[in-house]
Amino acid sequence: LMTLTKQLPAADTIARVGKALVAKIDSLEGQLVNVKSKTSQDVVNYPPGLNAQFQALVQSIDGTDAPVTGGVRTRFADLEMEWILIKTRVDALLGAELGRFNALVREKGMPAVMVPDGSR
Repeated sequence: LMTLTKQLPAADTIARVGKALVAKIDSLEGQLVNVKSKTSQDVVNYPPGLNAQFQALVQSIDGTDAPVTGGVRTRFADLEMEWILIKTRVDALLGAELGRFNALVREKGMPAVMVPDGSR
C-alpha cells in the first residue's frame, strides 16, 4: 500500500505511519515465532517464540499416558499470561492502530488494509 501511494502528495505521511505500523507488527511477530531461525541448529542460538513454547508443552503432554503434572500446569498458566499480554497488543494494533492508518489512506483516496474475519 505504501508503494501504491508513492505518487500521492501525502506519500511521506502515509509511508511514515505505515512503516511505524509494520515495525510494531514485526515486533509482535518476533515474540510469537522465532523469525531468526533459518536452520535446525538456530533453535540453539535464538530463543523460541511463544508458539514453539506452547508446542513443546503440548508434545510433552501428548507423549505420555501419565497425568498432567503440576509443573506442566504452571508452565501453561505462564504461557497463557504471556499470550494475553501479546493478544492485547495484537487486538489494539489490528483494531485502533490499523483503523487510523486506514482512515489516513482512505482520506487520500486509496483503498484500506483489510484484516480477514477470524484472523485474531
